[in-house]
Amino acid sequence: MRKRKEFIPNLNTFSALIDRLIIENIKLVNFENKLLDIKEERLKADPKVFEEKCSTQKKIIALLREELVALLENVLTSKKYDFLPERRTFDH
Repeated sequence: MRKRKEFIPNLNTFSALIDRLIIENIKLVNFENKLLDIKEERLKADPKVFEEKCSTQKKIIALLREELVALLENVLTSKKYDFLPERRTFDH
């Protein structure tokens, strides 16, 4: 992650990265549960499909963690956290 002067809501802010980490971990757990269902014969499906999905999720989670660590390092070293305020469509 390069050093940024401003962070963009819903893209690279602290809250956006935490939100994505939560979502991607939930997806991983769901794929792991599908693999368990296949193993215990509650679901008939190709386990390779879900193994690949789990692998992809783990890569995504690792990259998101890297981004989060870089963001925190940037904020701690610069002692700044500037972000663009998000304007709502229907606010007055």
